[in-house]
Amino acid sequence: MIERIERFGGVLVKAFHLVALFVIGGTVAWSAAHFYIVDVMQHGRAQLHDILLLFIYLEIGAMVGIYFKTHRLPVRFLLYVAITALTRMLTIDIKDLSNEQILTVTGAILVLALAALARRVPWGPRARLAAITLLCLSVAGGASAQEGACKRWRAAFASMPVRMVTVQVGAKTVAIRVKVAQNSEHAAAGFQCSTPQEIQNTLILFDFGREIVTQFHMQNVPAALDIAFVKEDGRIFAILKMDPSPTELYGPLGSFRYAVEAHAGFFASQGIRQGEARLVLPAAR
Repeated sequence: MIERIERFGGVLVKAFHLVALFVIGGTVAWSAAHFYIVDVMQHGRAQLHDILLLFIYLEIGAMVGIYFKTHRLPVRFLLYVAITALTRMLTIDIKDLSNEQILTVTGAILVLALAALARRVPWGPRARLAAITLLCLSVAGGASAQEGACKRWRAAFASMPVRMVTVQVGAKTVAIRVKVAQNSEHAAAGFQCSTPQEIQNTLILFDFGREIVTQFHMQNVPAALDIAFVKEDGRIFAILKMDPSPTELYGPLGSFRYAVEAHAGFFASQGIRQGEARLVLPAAR
């Protein structure tokens, strides 16, 4: 009786593994295809961080395939995914990172590379202890750098000047109070490390001086945002929702000069819809 139950339990576990692997593999393939079609093909070109994200999908897919064939989790592939993700973060945010943060990220990449090497080499107890100590020091250094970055972004957020702008929606005029990201430090900070209450009560206006093509990230942002993209003539041609994510990038199909970030649902609550509204800035003094 016990043997039958154990055999039945083994069959259930194998079935669960197979179903879970197919679900994970299908999800990876679907996500990669969606990213390529929506984010790469519609922009007409692929940037380096797009290619690195495709490599991450490839590595996860390979990890699923190896586990399916061998029933063993390939830990080295998890390390490869982490290395690629950190490298991608550097390509996206290197202009906004301090020297300390860059050193921390590159140090973490080195530690992960050494960990991948360690998987191939037999180590004694002392070597394992040294590796664990080095990893702990790296994690502590990363946490310290993150705290320093948040102080920087908080200071930039607090120093943004406040002004009133209006949005023309048909015959209706909506007056809104915004913080203005008037320099590169303000633009890099945005809502990073802000509190949910600050996001709920604040809007940020970005003015890039001319129409450009770029994307926004949601790293270190604790709540979802809406972002309106505005042409140089004030026409709001795209409104997107941005969810918190350390890797996702958001941008419209086309160039823009201004962008307005607000808490999720703000523009809909004010009746502001893309293609039907215009941002009006006060004349420069």
